[in-house]
Amino acid sequence: MTPPGSSSSSPAPARPPPLKRVAPDTTAGGRRKRRAVDTTPDPLAFWEEFGRIFGRQHNFFDACGTIMERGMELAYDVEDAEDAGTHLELSGPDRRILESWRALSAVLEKKAPDAVTDAQLASKIADRIDKGVSAAKTADTHSMKTQVPVLLAKLYGTLDPPIFPNEKKGRGYDHKVTAKLLCPVTMQFTEENRLSLFGRTVKVPGDVFPRFLYKNMDFFDQDKAVVEAFLNSTPWDGFLRHEILIMFFKLIFISPSSADKDSEEHSTATRKGNAALGNMTQVSVGSIAYTASFLRFALYEGERFTRTDVNADVAGFYSSLYSLLTDPTWEDEVQDLLKCWNRRVFPNAGRENVLSADSTMNFFNKAAAARTAA
Repeated sequence: MTPPGSSSSSPAPARPPPLKRVAPDTTAGGRRKRRAVDTTPDPLAFWEEFGRIFGRQHNFFDACGTIMERGMELAYDVEDAEDAGTHLELSGPDRRILESWRALSAVLEKKAPDAVTDAQLASKIADRIDKGVSAAKTADTHSMKTQVPVLLAKLYGTLDPPIFPNEKKGRGYDHKVTAKLLCPVTMQFTEENRLSLFGRTVKVPGDVFPRFLYKNMDFFDQDKAVVEAFLNSTPWDGFLRHEILIMFFKLIFISPSSADKDSEEHSTATRKGNAALGNMTQVSVGSIAYTASFLRFALYEGERFTRTDVNADVAGFYSSLYSLLTDPTWEDEVQDLLKCWNRRVFPNAGRENVLSADSTMNFFNKAAAARTAA
């Protein structure tokens, strides 16, 4: 019995030793676990990268699922009409989709032939292509915004006031240089008209083309009757041949260092451009429409590249220009245009390997001819 006021002499119970905590990525001995790496290849990864190429070269506007479904229908309709000896008239949007489908189907036949009959596979491929198109559009919207002030300085010298690479404010009809480039071909460029365009008291829909599409922009400051006579008779004279378009195309597809050079072979870029990554060796109507649309937006003051912006009207501009470039009425003019662009951008594409007079290959060729004749 313990007397009152005295304490118990029994020892306190011992505490259990603390548990050793082990990090989830280490072993009990403290060594880091080797995490398993999933090396399973993604069978659809190719299509996302292809989407970046496809959007720039052929169609960044229509969803890939629509291109597949509608494009296949149109291809069959055109084939049936040809078999019947008739000609099928297509609308501008249908020509755009058919042109895009032909480019896409050629790749599908090589990379995923089952997609034509497998709806689930086709849907997965379409989703990845759309993702790639969206990524390319986002990248080009940002990079071209920063490159346009540099491009304008090369063409027009020091800009006053300056245009800052990371800001869209101060562009569009607010600045005299960008305002003149964007001024409609049907309007004289005066200060009064510029202020009307800047204040948006005059609306410019996308199918009213800007001056930067023409080689000689100043021509459109002449009397309205002279300009209208020109557009009614020879609208292709200088159309889509302004130097800024060629330079902007090179910015997107070759490299920034090639923009003011004669061809891609003079570029000082250390990385492959979008054209090289996509094995692009010639200009397409889609790539011209893409270039013109992104240049128009880069000159414009709007921040977001969306088809819902009624002031920029990207959808109307791209659709109208693409429709014009695929109109069979102008096939000869478009072919001349493509040849002109290819000479400037891809001068070595399709060039025959002509031997020099002293080439050693000449001896091999003569020996081969002698053996064949023997």
